[in-house]
Amino acid sequence: MRQSIPDILLFEPTRPGEALRRGEIISGLNVTAKHPVILVPGVVTSKLEIWEGKPCANGDFRTQYWGSTKMVESLLLNKKCWLKHIALNQTTGLDPEGIKLRVADGMAAADYFIGDYWVWDRVIHNLADIGYEPNSMHLAAYDWRLASVNLEKRDMYFTRLKFQIELFKQSNQEKVYIVGHSMGSIVCHFFLKWAESPLGGNGGPNWVNDHIQGFVNIAGPLLGVPKTLSALISGEMRDTAELNTVLEYIKENLISTSDLLRLFRSFSSLASMIPKGSDKIWGNTTWAPEDTKNIKKATFTHGKLVDFVDHEEFLEWLAVSKKLQVHIDDDELVVEHCTARPEDVEPIQDLVLSSDVILNTTQSLTSETFLNFLEIIAPKYLDKISQHDSWGISRNFSSDQYDHPKYWNNPLESQLPIAPDMKLFSLYGVGKATERSYAYQTSVATDCSSIPFRLAKSLTNEDALVSSGIRMTDGDGTVPLLSNGFMGIKGWKDPIYNPSNMTSIVREYQHLPEILGAGGTFTNRLRGGRTTADHVDILGNHDLIADLCLIVSGNEEQVTEQIFSNIREL
Repeated sequence: MRQSIPDILLFEPTRPGEALRRGEIISGLNVTAKHPVILVPGVVTSKLEIWEGKPCANGDFRTQYWGSTKMVESLLLNKKCWLKHIALNQTTGLDPEGIKLRVADGMAAADYFIGDYWVWDRVIHNLADIGYEPNSMHLAAYDWRLASVNLEKRDMYFTRLKFQIELFKQSNQEKVYIVGHSMGSIVCHFFLKWAESPLGGNGGPNWVNDHIQGFVNIAGPLLGVPKTLSALISGEMRDTAELNTVLEYIKENLISTSDLLRLFRSFSSLASMIPKGSDKIWGNTTWAPEDTKNIKKATFTHGKLVDFVDHEEFLEWLAVSKKLQVHIDDDELVVEHCTARPEDVEPIQDLVLSSDVILNTTQSLTSETFLNFLEIIAPKYLDKISQHDSWGISRNFSSDQYDHPKYWNNPLESQLPIAPDMKLFSLYGVGKATERSYAYQTSVATDCSSIPFRLAKSLTNEDALVSSGIRMTDGDGTVPLLSNGFMGIKGWKDPIYNPSNMTSIVREYQHLPEILGAGGTFTNRLRGGRTTADHVDILGNHDLIADLCLIVSGNEEQVTEQIFSNIREL
């Protein structure tokens, strides 16, 4: 019988891996390593090193320009130089001329982010507790700025990943589990198609079934995230990317919104997280699957992913708002504080659209009409990403067009490989307010910014889960429930998308951050303790870690479906 994980103190003297190995969680079961494990990190969590740079970066060879304290130092001392090196070439989506940033190697590439902000460290440590070591566990870090096709083109990432899996199977005599977190799960999905395809690894129709024991998807935004839209429109998000505490500080104090927008539009990888599945999945101008009675009373629907609010609507919102929050935009900075645009980065669209144009031609954007709007505000970016990503939905895969790699990031426009022995696990958090749709207004161009649209930050309605123009729904704080759970609970139980009927298990974790007896919350070092289900912090959730150890150790039958949300009804 499965027991609760033993109580621990602040610094976790007992880890789930240790308890499992000693048979303390499941009576009579001493858990030990079995299947080799490949860990695939999410967006922004892998460190990037400089291997070639401009004169302003002399002396910084192999310095970590992303993910280390050197990153903060560079931003403080020479922001323009740092921005120039982090941004990619807008046209190619690859390195700017004379600049090479490459991902760090080994476990250290994504175990911690800037000092002691742990990411994968706790997963790695607990897997080591049950017997894993570098000959059976590999962290496959990658340059998270690149589109999937460019990961292979520039770094041969998927070729090396395929070789690593083949090596692990041969040396351990067991098939491999691939474990993706966040955008890493999208990368894993792309790899499963790439490995078998003649246009990719050319492994043939049996390679996945012969080499992959299963795919563990941890908090993967397989159907995209709405915050990608706000990032590409105005460089604004509630969390300012996944590592909310660290990156939010950097954003608010070191990088302007205009700088962030330029960076976001140079990263082709964000295309893989634009909402997928069209209005059939995300809703339209009158309906969305997550709409509640309180939302309907507030006169909006989540189907309007981006809603341009006119003056009359603005006053209506103010009338129903119970609490107003005032934010100072960084666009009010004086000229000398502005950052010059890095080379090879597309300028922010200079055309400032009038209120009449917005209200008469856009009104609101659904998942489908957003792409038309992107053609107006970032035409080069849209042209580039359309070559390697797609965001639609299909139920007929008889056409050869779906053999193209542009569809492999989208689980609704591609089928899983024929691998009947493979297992799918979708593990994610619920119960934390998460960005779902946005209210926008026109903005006034300044010397620092020509961003024509900004979040309507004065709009707040607590009853309808609206904060500073951002409309919230259930999720893990970063990925909405719809994107986290749809494929596992519905999509992959449909033979159209899972033709070999792989087993698909969904396991949700409630967001229940721990509170210290003294009345304060856990420090950032623990970030919610054992029971948090936050998007990143879930990698330290004891129940999830225990489940992961059971899965990769060959005790998959101990990990059964667990649903707390209304995902089945969406």
